[in-house]
Amino acid sequence: MKGGFKLCVHESGDIDNESRYNMAATGTEKEKHLIRTKREMKKNVSYMMRI
Repeated sequence: MKGGFKLCVHESGDIDNESRYNMAATGTEKEKHLIRTKREMKKNVSYMMRI
């Protein structure tokens, strides 16, 4: 679920659902995303070093 953390919140109930989703996704989706960004940063660093 891409962009799941940037939800437009209109009702008070939506905020609770969003925070609950964020808590549930901390160990899975967010971690995957962080690992992915770290890997990309490493690639960029090695690429910059080559230049």
